[in-house]
Amino acid sequence: MRIKKIKNLKSNRIRQKHQDSNDDEDKKAKKSPPLTAAEKEANAEEADAILKKVPLPSKNHKVNNKNSCIIGAINIQAFGAKKSANEAVMKIIVDILQHFDIILCQEIHAPKDNEKIIEDLVASISTSSTPYSYVLSEPIGRNSYQERYLYLYRKNNWEVVDKYVIDDTKLGDKFIREPYVARFQHLKHSDVRVTLVGCHTQPEKAYEEIQALVTNVYPIVKKNLEKRSRDIDIGQPEKKKEEPLSRLKLWFRSLLCCFSSSKKTSYGKTREVDSESSEPIVMMGDFNASGSYLNKKERGVLDELLEKRNLLWGINHESDTTVADGDSAYDRFIFEQSNKDKWIGNTRVWKFDDGWADSIKEDPVQVKKAAKRVTDHYPIEFDLKLK
Repeated sequence: MRIKKIKNLKSNRIRQKHQDSNDDEDKKAKKSPPLTAAEKEANAEEADAILKKVPLPSKNHKVNNKNSCIIGAINIQAFGAKKSANEAVMKIIVDILQHFDIILCQEIHAPKDNEKIIEDLVASISTSSTPYSYVLSEPIGRNSYQERYLYLYRKNNWEVVDKYVIDDTKLGDKFIREPYVARFQHLKHSDVRVTLVGCHTQPEKAYEEIQALVTNVYPIVKKNLEKRSRDIDIGQPEKKKEEPLSRLKLWFRSLLCCFSSSKKTSYGKTREVDSESSEPIVMMGDFNASGSYLNKKERGVLDELLEKRNLLWGINHESDTTVADGDSAYDRFIFEQSNKDKWIGNTRVWKFDDGWADSIKEDPVQVKKAAKRVTDHYPIEFDLKLK
């Protein structure tokens, strides 16, 4: 009797499994047809209406940075003329960008020799007390689809002292979008400088491009930095050709040097560091370093590669930097181990849509769709120590 019941249970489970399978096939067969243009427009208007009601992200993201500044990176997802003209979306983007002292923006779609949308963006985030400026790469890509890298920075606190795109032709064309390097000098702290290396990898080549970033690009940037550090102090005007000095003038100058030797300026010098530390270099951006683009084995190889070169991840593998469902740490920092404690403070992923659904009492699914109108990536950020 008991055996018969067990057989009946098994038969029922098999029938249920087949039924579930049939139901799945029916669902696939009944899958909704593609949305019409009018339906897409209606959905977009609904999402924008939600964005107009949500609180500004900065209200729930207060960071104590008295002795540090905030540096970050964000993939704004196809930032071009259409997105920049959307008031609901731009309200959120502007609020996010104003949070940073320096931020790398990726997926910038601005035609060559036409920077109006960038100039408008800078004007939108600037205030009388906190004006911003920018440096922008040329359009970069292998085909008709190209992107530009954009660094926004508070110009009352920072200046750009160097910028360049990595010459990928010498590396064997390893990148679909060559990394863009910018070196910044703090205007109020003469010993504070930082070199940022922005990179947006090709998803399908994430593993190879991150390897090249570490093994090829980082040494190039470090060598360039060492060379520039040996140059004349940053910001000093070019010296005019001097007339030959008489013996009396030479004696007088040497006398002055003796009296003033204790008052030498530190401008153009880095913070006093140990023999292995120096001005920090930070590699950053949307590395696509997660999910199907970077499997567990590849992550392990990269972990070992970074460790051998005294580098480390600033965002760990378990983090979530994507607005979409699921946990994927696409966006990353790579720090130098020797400079981590001296220069780098806290590191964060800013989930700008946290609390939105509860705040406006809306369906979380719809609110998440609205958040994706802003971008499908969360900003990442770290505190750069000033003291």
